[in-house]
Amino acid sequence: MKRDLQSAARAPLVLPRRPAVLSRLGWSVFIDAGTVFFGSTIDLLRHTEPEIAQLGIGRKFQKPTVFEQLSVFENLELALKTGHGADRDVWSSMFFRLDSAHADRLAEMLHTIQLAGSAPRLAGTLSHGQKQWLEIGMLLMQEPKLLLLDEPVAGMTDDETADGPGADPHRKHGV
Repeated sequence: MKRDLQSAARAPLVLPRRPAVLSRLGWSVFIDAGTVFFGSTIDLLRHTEPEIAQLGIGRKFQKPTVFEQLSVFENLELALKTGHGADRDVWSSMFFRLDSAHADRLAEMLHTIQLAGSAPRLAGTLSHGQKQWLEIGMLLMQEPKLLLLDEPVAGMTDDETADGPGADPHRKHGV
């Protein structure tokens, strides 16, 4: 089976409601036959999970994964894409200094995911739905070319989904 994910990224990609689907796209499951292409030349099955992330493909599963002992702001700051290629290493992350452009980007993302008022809060104190939005914000901070979401509103209340960041069609950046 050949699936061109870059073409799919131009239009909504609706996958069956099964968590294993994302795994079959190249993560966490050994696949011994077939191909999964991103673009026309990148066979994802020939790459490791970190390499796939470096190619610009992000993923989010049902259970939110955030750094609970860090603030909402710090979670987003850690996820901030600060370099490209060889410039993205542990040393550049250790010595990173937030400039005004990065601060503006973080503020915009906090507004987009409706957590601006919670920026100083520890992520571990957020509701389940807020953690879901925080993780989506962290993924968006990495500027992915393709973002795979597996039931991102799983476990959220009706209010959290109805009033969430993607609910208002007049927003500049709906999620």
